[in-house]
Amino acid sequence: MVNIDVLLSEWAYRCKKGYPDLDSPSDLRILKSILKEQNISLPLTEDREATKNVPNTKEINSYEELMKLIDKLNLPPNTIKKISAMVLGLGDNLDEEDLTNKIVDNKDDLKDQIDYSDLNSEQIQQLSSRLLAFEKEKEIKDYFLKKGGKAMVQDQVFEVLFDSMIKSGDVLKFSEYIKTPEGFKSIFPSEKGSLIDPFKNIFDDNFLYKMVALDGAYGGISIGKGEFYLCLMCEDITFEGESEGDLDWGGKGLEIKNKGAKPTGQKASYGPNSHQLIFKNLFKFFKGLIVKYNPDPSQYGYQRTKKKFISIKDIRGQKGFMDLANVQWPYKIKAYYDEILSKDLYSGENDKVKKEFIDVFASSFREAYKGLGDANVMNIDQYFSDSEFDADKFTLDWGIAVVEDYMENEGFDYVLFVNDKTFKYHLFERDNIINKLTLDKGKESYIYISPKDGLPRWSATYTLFD
Repeated sequence: MVNIDVLLSEWAYRCKKGYPDLDSPSDLRILKSILKEQNISLPLTEDREATKNVPNTKEINSYEELMKLIDKLNLPPNTIKKISAMVLGLGDNLDEEDLTNKIVDNKDDLKDQIDYSDLNSEQIQQLSSRLLAFEKEKEIKDYFLKKGGKAMVQDQVFEVLFDSMIKSGDVLKFSEYIKTPEGFKSIFPSEKGSLIDPFKNIFDDNFLYKMVALDGAYGGISIGKGEFYLCLMCEDITFEGESEGDLDWGGKGLEIKNKGAKPTGQKASYGPNSHQLIFKNLFKFFKGLIVKYNPDPSQYGYQRTKKKFISIKDIRGQKGFMDLANVQWPYKIKAYYDEILSKDLYSGENDKVKKEFIDVFASSFREAYKGLGDANVMNIDQYFSDSEFDADKFTLDWGIAVVEDYMENEGFDYVLFVNDKTFKYHLFERDNIINKLTLDKGKESYIYISPKDGLPRWSATYTLFD
């Protein structure tokens, strides 16, 4: 139980004034530090409000404000030289002999140089942003390193995002926010919503979207959109940790999946082309039917799309055979079985031919997906009747088997589905994933699964549409 009197006394003791000021960002940071020490977690949205009240560097656009900023900052000679070089590039009226084309290394000469340069408000904005960037760069880079190690401070990440916050004027705001960043659940309390909205009125849109849209690779590992962003903005999320998953969320593994991602990892022994073995063997099977039964081609076809027929006379190669039915691969199986094998073209041996087809399909499936645990126990016969193949049931069961195998191999605790264009998100706990898989795109709060190729694709239906 929290002793409020003791907590308030400690808070007042640490405040500069001897008492807490609710309008003071530093006093609110002290409170959060005390709460963290005592393992008390509260959604202190005041942290974001404090960040919101920090001026954008673009607001420093007058000569007087720029001079005050220079006086305030502790600028080493090397930094002054860099700013001086920038002034020389911006200024048009540097006609004093001792300042023209001369890089200076002290504040007084720098201020004289700026005075002679007659900079406009936009140029002053650029200069002030760079001044603050030089002051904050090490602090911000150290934070990047803390949140994600070397992956975060590679040029493709740090330099890109640091340059973006300079251009947007968000250097001071970002520096303020990272003093006491909030936890994931404090920022995103709902299981679904927008990754952007909690910071929409705090940071510039260009900087926000640059952060959330940044992706890349490091050490041979692909890093998807949203991962750098979550590490930077959430106190309890990092790349480094002992948990399984793309990110470590307070000791739990968090997988980030963009729209249409594959639920499979490096440990899988099957992949996007695995289903081709099935069609290779079925192609041989149908070629054998032609030789053995010599059916009449004019009787042996069906129309799947306009001017597209499945017919023995069209079976010329494995690729052509796969392309005959213009649908996802389990539904090609349905087309071949429902439409072709239902014809009475096999000298009264239709039942025998169907049984052989099922056997070829079943053995090919087990061989193609031999690393998939459920592939060896799925009873393929259950999907066939005398007249049709239940492609819907097979597709869902196969998708579930792939996802279960993925979950077992990877060992993560949560999956965060993200639309990589709108940045809507939907969070699922591991234990709820299998029961949420569906073939119905319109089923709210479910995970849509689709057999694009030899692997299914999955997306939360909430994040599926742009």
